[in-house]
Amino acid sequence: MKQKPTFIIYINNTIALFYQVLLRNIVPNCKDGNNLLLINTGQIGDLTISTVLINNIIRDKRFKNKVYFLIKKEYFELYNYYSPDIKILNWDYKKYKFNPIYRIVFLTQVRRIGLDYCFNLTAARGVTVDELSLLSGAKKIYAFDSNHKYLKKLFKSILDKKYYKILAANITNEYNKHFEILKELSIFPEILETSIPIPNSLMKKTIEKANKLGLREKYIVICPISDQKIKDWSLSNYKKLATIINEKYEYINIVVIGNHKQKEKINNYFKNIKNLINLAGELSIIESACVVKNCILYIGNDSGFTHIAKALEVNMFGIIGGGAHGQFFPYGQNLNDYYFFYHMYCFGCEWKCKYKNPYCLTNIKVEEVFERVREILNKFD
Repeated sequence: MKQKPTFIIYINNTIALFYQVLLRNIVPNCKDGNNLLLINTGQIGDLTISTVLINNIIRDKRFKNKVYFLIKKEYFELYNYYSPDIKILNWDYKKYKFNPIYRIVFLTQVRRIGLDYCFNLTAARGVTVDELSLLSGAKKIYAFDSNHKYLKKLFKSILDKKYYKILAANITNEYNKHFEILKELSIFPEILETSIPIPNSLMKKTIEKANKLGLREKYIVICPISDQKIKDWSLSNYKKLATIINEKYEYINIVVIGNHKQKEKINNYFKNIKNLINLAGELSIIESACVVKNCILYIGNDSGFTHIAKALEVNMFGIIGGGAHGQFFPYGQNLNDYYFFYHMYCFGCEWKCKYKNPYCLTNIKVEEVFERVREILNKFD
């Protein structure tokens, strides 16, 4: 995902801010109420991190049946089986941005909920996303102190002043930021782990589906492609690792997951490896999570499914490099997690690498990863 030029971001911010001012005078008045709205328009990893906040809030009797969570519609299935104590609002980003009727109708629906609190959890804020919270009609509206990826400093300063409070100004890690909201709500955190609830019926159905595609009882899951190529340990490295595992542990299935756009690319790289199943594009997000839940070991990049693997508490190896080190991974580390990165002084560059290659990733050796893999697999030998 290529970063937009700065002048384009300024133009987009200006237009979006103009719409926000205009909409403030168009959308109907808000309904009074004592509900709570959480907004996270990020991707799978962002939403997974937010579960640690949700799990603690819905345990508080003050918010029973009063919690709403606004997310992008494409990730709804992750929360389809969540607690009935939380109501999910599906948000269509493209329609919201380009369809003024949808925009007004959606904001009107939010304002009719009747909100006491609104928390904008989105890691990379932008004017359009801020609009959702600032026009929600809540009495108290909060946001995290985010980076300037989509919201340049000038516009961030303007919008920050519109919030009731900006939280976590001196906290880098997104997981740790969420606990600042619990402090604001006077909730003592009893749950410190993220989670992805999967009903047994869906698990059984998905595993039966995967079995028909060749899945065995013991298997490793590899998710080799993220949303940004620069964040990925190379496919040639994953292929070499899979080949070594296949040679040393013939009874182990290697399952590769991804979306339908990645299927052909994965086929081309891994087609000659025995005992390897390419399920990219064959499963939905939540079905892929079911497969991850039953694996011996998960291996992946700094990506959404690595967050899911962590939340499912399986043995998980994250090959994460250093571009976002400390902002997301590592967090809430436990005995099931292990992270690979080649340490450099420029960690935290947000993948704006000044070198020919991101050496924090490319210097991670296949042999180094396999040694750790062997430690796990020997326990199941």
